[in-house]
Amino acid sequence: MIEKKGEMVVSFSKKNFPEHPFLDAAPEERGARARGPLALGWHGVLAVTITLALLPLGLENYLLFHAVVELGAATVALLIAGTGFFATAQASCPFLAGVGVVFSATAFLDVWHTLAFQGMGVFPTWSPDHPVQLWVLARTTGALGLLATVLWWRRPGFFPCLLLGTGALVGGGAAAVVLGAFPACFSPETGLTTFKIVAEYAVVAILLLAMGALEREQDGEVAPYRRALQASLAITVLSELCFTVYADLYGLSNMAGHLLKVLSSYALFVGYVLRIAPEVCERRLGGLLVRLRLREENLRTALAEREALLREVHHRVKNNIQVVSSLLSIQSGRSSSPEVQHALQQSRGRIAAMGAVHSQIYTSGDFTDVDMGPCLQGIVAHLRSLFPEAKILFQLSIEGAHLPVDLAVPCALILNELLFNACQHAFPGNGEGIIRVDFSRSAERGTFTVADNGVGIPGELLERKGMGLTITETLVQQLEGTFDMVSGSPGVSARFSFPLPPGGPPVISELSAGTVGGPPPRNRGGTRGGPPAGDPGSP
Repeated sequence: MIEKKGEMVVSFSKKNFPEHPFLDAAPEERGARARGPLALGWHGVLAVTITLALLPLGLENYLLFHAVVELGAATVALLIAGTGFFATAQASCPFLAGVGVVFSATAFLDVWHTLAFQGMGVFPTWSPDHPVQLWVLARTTGALGLLATVLWWRRPGFFPCLLLGTGALVGGGAAAVVLGAFPACFSPETGLTTFKIVAEYAVVAILLLAMGALEREQDGEVAPYRRALQASLAITVLSELCFTVYADLYGLSNMAGHLLKVLSSYALFVGYVLRIAPEVCERRLGGLLVRLRLREENLRTALAEREALLREVHHRVKNNIQVVSSLLSIQSGRSSSPEVQHALQQSRGRIAAMGAVHSQIYTSGDFTDVDMGPCLQGIVAHLRSLFPEAKILFQLSIEGAHLPVDLAVPCALILNELLFNACQHAFPGNGEGIIRVDFSRSAERGTFTVADNGVGIPGELLERKGMGLTITETLVQQLEGTFDMVSGSPGVSARFSFPLPPGGPPVISELSAGTVGGPPPRNRGGTRGGPPAGDPGSP
């Protein structure tokens, strides 16, 4: 595809369509393929059948027969014009455009001639001579236009000159017919005038010249349609000869000329319209494919740039979170107050929970869904660094815990608060124990459960709301979810549930289930989520 001065020109080549035999073929070969082996077989039989089927109609109701033939020929002419204009709009071809102009003019005059024909009653004040004058004007315009197109279609400025000349001929001739200045062509008393007969022979001579010019035309743009045009012109010559001898507008000679016109129109439809139409479709389809491929490439480029930008953003966020965590660690090491150290450790845990989400996004490259398995692994690793002497076995069963980013961050913070509390208070004196994290989902909701088999929490302490519990409940409210916490025997179980966005079930990650640290579990406890005993700053 080539873009020039704001216009898009679609070029067809083997590079664009490597497996497209029609576009790779030469114009002559394309014409032969479109014609097929049955072109002179069943098409010829069908043409003769249509012609013979119209014969009884002409004998029974000549006025209806005339209207059917003329309007059918005008329809074919408009199809020729339309396909030619569409074809040249895709790839400039003055020959097809010129033929389209000529047949557009003849279609207009043929329709007018049909409506003005004696007995139609559309123009009641007109004489029988007026439709014959329009006929002569239409045939002259078509013959001269085709000859000019065949001879001069390659010359610069051909199309504007042809358009201007055809318009002047049709406009001037029509004005002469309406104003009564056009030479007389037919009289009910005497039949055809000398002018009409001479004009018909002149049209025949022009058509023969056009046939000869087509025979010498070897250009690839004309070759696929040359034989069809020559066949149509040859049949038209015979038709015009019939129109030189009739004395009655409803006579047999006139009917024979119109039957031959049916054959001529059929030859044009099969050999011209049905050959151009596939090529027009191929060109339009090819142009559409090229534009779609370019659009796809642009979208891929934009998507790659967006992903690179988002990856860089999450990478910077992850690095900044690590810097903040390191600063808090340094500050905690320099403080002699246990309360300050404890508060800074909790803050580091919360920051680490957010950092785990951004780290997972950066690592996976998925900026829509976050696998909570690796995030939870990161939170557990950070907790082990804070409680290196604890003999805690972490059991993670969170299959299908894939959440959007706006849900993953608050869930990670809530899980960090609950796990931090369990690690600090569920197993006094660095005792052994199990902390289990489960995730379940339904069609509309997701539920995390954090449970331990520790010492539990006295009932009166469950009502206390420390900093951790306040953060947990606030985040659950932001998620429009629910939160409950129960102290059992053994341990504590905390559960929070939240609505999920609509969508199909997520893919299960390889890291979403497993056991972290220590031997296999001895029992399945509940989640710890309540405020720790003796710690007003924890849930």
